[in-house]
Amino acid sequence: MKKIITTLLTFVMVFSLFSIPSSAYSNEGVEGFVARCYDIALGREPDDESLKGWCDQLRNGDACGVSVAFGFVYSPEFQNAGFDNATYVEKMYNMLLGRASDKDGKAYWVQQLDAGANREDIFFGFANSTEFFDLCSSYGIYSGYYIPGVGMQRNADINGFVDRLYRICLGRHGDMGSQAGYVQQLAAGAVNGSAVATNFVFSAEYMDNCETITDFVTTLYQAILGRNPDEPGLNAWADNYLSSYWTLEQLFDGFANSAEFDSICSEYGIVKGTSTLGRNIPSLASVPSNVGPGLALIKSQYDSIFPAASLDHLEDSEIYRLGYVLEDAEIFGWFDDINGMGFDLYSNTVDYIQTPQIVFAYTVDDNNSESVYYEIYNVSAGYALVASGNASPKMYIEGNIVEFNYGDGVNNVPAGSYLIVATNASKTEAILTVRCNVLS
Repeated sequence: MKKIITTLLTFVMVFSLFSIPSSAYSNEGVEGFVARCYDIALGREPDDESLKGWCDQLRNGDACGVSVAFGFVYSPEFQNAGFDNATYVEKMYNMLLGRASDKDGKAYWVQQLDAGANREDIFFGFANSTEFFDLCSSYGIYSGYYIPGVGMQRNADINGFVDRLYRICLGRHGDMGSQAGYVQQLAAGAVNGSAVATNFVFSAEYMDNCETITDFVTTLYQAILGRNPDEPGLNAWADNYLSSYWTLEQLFDGFANSAEFDSICSEYGIVKGTSTLGRNIPSLASVPSNVGPGLALIKSQYDSIFPAASLDHLEDSEIYRLGYVLEDAEIFGWFDDINGMGFDLYSNTVDYIQTPQIVFAYTVDDNNSESVYYEIYNVSAGYALVASGNASPKMYIEGNIVEFNYGDGVNNVPAGSYLIVATNASKTEAILTVRCNVLS
């Protein structure tokens, strides 16, 4: 009896040695993705330090799914294993597609390798597939896009740059086609870092969710400089907008043209470029041909016209700010539509504005009585002409003022980008142009 018990105890102990779970690590999320790469590519579990290193890189954006997979496939341990072509292809199916191979597909890839194809080209075909993109998504990680011949570190860096813009500006990873397009163009030098950042920061998807100037400046810090703002810096940039009448585009230029962003782009292996959003109005390529005479007059000069101040719809209060003109015009301040409180130009000089309006005003010589023709376009609505007419100088305490207004008298001015053009009464000479944004 004692012998039987001893034998059973021995069996239990031996069995317990081989009944440990196949992996001591999570099979979900970032850790799950890395652990499966160890299992499939190297046939073993990771050590704690290596696992943490890969996971940290994925979490902080220094690596993406494709760069991690490449790191395993081109590790000395994998390369020295001497896998034949059939085994290599099977591992690509398992690691990058999350499934076993199908007969015809595997035969095709093995035939390519047997005919002299480079294994990196085979990796490229699997890593840039929709199946790998979906696999990475199932683990909650950014797949990235692989460009052969660029070098994996540069691949990882460029993917990280694009993903950072997606995450910070849009709160999501990019779809496969969009991320591939950005990575390819940045790697080839077809676009620069400033231009790509512009697309994200001024996208309708971001602007529709940006509520305050503090939010906007914080996004610039995080998306362009890769760090959170310090309080003095945040306040200074916000004050430039709120007090100094900088446009959103001018704020963007300040970040995009900084030495700090230049250094970051160099680290990512991409060209920074120069942003001129705050100095030039965008091209008129999309402007309809049937514009008014004011805009038609300045079309040939449009690319070199400076913008004026932005209008801001801040949080829940209807606060708008005046624009200014190309000449040495005076900035008159701001007014609160809801509470009927006017400052500077508007204090005790005009009727209170009871509904939200865009208001532009500039000074003229005291003896100037000639009327001015103006047009106001909603650029975001395809250059829809929303207001036009003639305005004559009015005598206020501040002097002779020419003023243009736009508002529907009931509702908010729609969010979007607006262009205001003014000419002399005969429409033969451009007097001023003003560009502004109204936030939602």
